[in-house]
Amino acid sequence: MKVFGPRPWGNWSERKIVPSPVGEPCIFCEEAIRQDDLGVLMPFMSADMKDSERPQHRDCLIHSIFARPEDQRKTRRESARATRERVDKEGPS
Repeated sequence: MKVFGPRPWGNWSERKIVPSPVGEPCIFCEEAIRQDDLGVLMPFMSADMKDSERPQHRDCLIHSIFARPEDQRKTRRESARATRERVDKEGPS
C-alpha cells in the first residue's frame, strides 16, 4: 500500500511512502488533498478501463470501513473525521 503525509502512521514496514498528491481530490469526500493530510493511494479503474491510483484521506479510509449512523455529519469529510475520532477513542469495534 502507498501512503502519504507529513508523519508516520500505521505499520510503515509494509507500506511505501510517496509524496502527497496535493490538489488532487479524495475519492471519498472529493476535497482536495493538502500538504499536511495523511492518506493512501487506492487502486482505481476508470470508466474507460484504465488503471490508476487515486488519493484517499486516512480519515475517509477509516470511515469507509468503520462508519456508524452516529458518525453522520453535514459533509462526508466531517463524517470521516468523526469516525476516526471515535475509532481512536474506542477502538475499531
